[in-house]
Amino acid sequence: MEDVCGGNKPYLNTAHLDSEHNRIKEKALHQFSSKRKMGGEEFSEKYRERLEQDLDDSYVTFKAHNESKNIFKAARTPAVYFAIAVVMYIFSGIFGLVGLYTFANFANLIMGIALLTLATWAYIRYSGELSDFGVRLDEIANLLWENIMKPVYQSCMEKGIQHVATHATEYAISGGASSPSSRSGAAAGSRQLNGKVKRS
Repeated sequence: MEDVCGGNKPYLNTAHLDSEHNRIKEKALHQFSSKRKMGGEEFSEKYRERLEQDLDDSYVTFKAHNESKNIFKAARTPAVYFAIAVVMYIFSGIFGLVGLYTFANFANLIMGIALLTLATWAYIRYSGELSDFGVRLDEIANLLWENIMKPVYQSCMEKGIQHVATHATEYAISGGASSPSSRSGAAAGSRQLNGKVKRS
């Protein structure tokens, strides 16, 4: 696994990493079973179970190390808090424009908390202090992303794709229907032009 996703290796997809782990695990167990051992099968069974446990423990460590290389996952926390600040800033302007100053102040409060949280997270990542609190901030960001922001994002993307597909279908149908008439008009024009040329 060190050659697959070691320290110098780039981030690897989780599914590919799982398949590599299963392949290496099967290879190791096959080598263990193919070697002659003293004491018989019952004696060697506990060592086989210990080998499987060690392989699984090593895989958990390598998987966590591989996930730390995922730049998009590492950038999720600041992206979530920054997005909250931007959305609350927009809501604050809208509420202030229509005269709902209580809601505008509440949106400003949430925006300030989001920016303060983002600054705190950046300080924790830079200094290495208060790592437990940094883990809590990451967990809150993941919770907000999975339960609120990701469903909204997926819903907007699905509606956008459906809208584009509908327009493309309508354009293809209308273009296909108008093409025969346009071709017949062009043919009539060419015949008329030919007739004028012949008369001259």
